[in-house]
Amino acid sequence: MARVGLEDLRVLDRFLVFAASRGIESPSAEDFLAFSEDTGSTRRLRSLEAALLALLPGNPAVLLVLREAIRRKAPPRTPATSRAPRKVICSVPLEDMPASWQEALLALRQGDAFGGFEALALSTVKSMEEVLRAYVGTLAAAGLTPELGISGIRLHEDALRIRRRARPTTLHIATLRLRQFAQRTGEDAGLIEALRCHEKSLRRSLSSVVPLKEARLAALPEMRACWRHALALLALSRRRGNRSLRARQRNKAFALAFWMLIPLRLEDGRLL
Repeated sequence: MARVGLEDLRVLDRFLVFAASRGIESPSAEDFLAFSEDTGSTRRLRSLEAALLALLPGNPAVLLVLREAIRRKAPPRTPATSRAPRKVICSVPLEDMPASWQEALLALRQGDAFGGFEALALSTVKSMEEVLRAYVGTLAAAGLTPELGISGIRLHEDALRIRRRARPTTLHIATLRLRQFAQRTGEDAGLIEALRCHEKSLRRSLSSVVPLKEARLAALPEMRACWRHALALLALSRRRGNRSLRARQRNKAFALAFWMLIPLRLEDGRLL
């Protein structure tokens, strides 16, 4: 005989008492629903299903009726909603940017090279467009004309620090993209040099900043501690009488042990 959990046997015993008190010989879905009407979950019916499946494997009719009751008892599934796209603060639509900037971005997306500079990857152009849209948004909020300039860049950097609490990495990327765009659109050489110097200053400050990814990894326990925790969960799953709790603990133990063995890519050519 197949092994049956203690809780599943208790639920089966309660159902037999319930059926005998009502003279039920061939239970219907309504009978099963009446048996579990005092609870809002399907846990009791699923325990009953596990017991019947182990003790009466040759009686599929009862199991089919029980599964219909479980289906009716279960709450309706809500469709998964996709995550809303990240909203860029103070960003303007592409069509609200200067026409010459729109034309330059279009040419860059098509792989054109400007002023002897190499063509940029599409991901870099998309990042550049985001930075420029946010930059124009900051200027528009201050009532200024959208043009590249030292005062406008300082204003935008202050806005990033205040409104978005931007990390040095974000400020460095924004300066880099503005400098790349300024070079390719023939902006003033003094502006380009000022951006290059500021970019170097921000790059030096990055050496004292712990990247978010590495900070999260540093907060994780050591592999030995994770392995011990996985073994403890597995041992706990053998002692618990509830079938669903046992399965849950086994799943946790497996997930923890499995993910410890998968290398994590920190950057190209560097695995953790």
